[in-house]
Amino acid sequence: MSNSKITVILRLTIVTMCSEVQHMNSTTQLQKNQEATVTIKLEPTFTIRLNNKKADSSKANFDSLFLEAVDSTISMLGDSNKQTLYFHLKNSFGVSRKAIPHNIEVFANMLEQVFGQGALLLEAQIMETLQRKVPRFRFSPKQGELSFLDYLESLRNFL
Repeated sequence: MSNSKITVILRLTIVTMCSEVQHMNSTTQLQKNQEATVTIKLEPTFTIRLNNKKADSSKANFDSLFLEAVDSTISMLGDSNKQTLYFHLKNSFGVSRKAIPHNIEVFANMLEQVFGQGALLLEAQIMETLQRKVPRFRFSPKQGELSFLDYLESLRNFL
């Protein structure tokens, strides 16, 4: 049952209780109010998940968002360079384009081998693209150092 339905039911119950109390005499009303101290907590105490679609969809959501960000960033280098990088990733590292979200460290290492310090610019561009796609996500780097891998792991957990 959704929180809005629960809220409506509670409001109706409270209104009904208040209208019953109003019809009693003042002495009874005072006693009733002293006895009826009720604390209502709307936070769920447990969750029942009948299927695991949310977990699967968030994983698929991260994978697709990450691949879109990688594609758009690498596309800035030109289509032939993009195809060359994916070919190199597959043949030299054994990671296909679709498997990049499951092999982020290998992907980052490949970028560093190919581009050296320039890999940091590509990683920053990928993170910026992801941030535009998921503006609700906030990342606070540990000890002030922005890490590509930490950022992606945190985003994966957020989604």
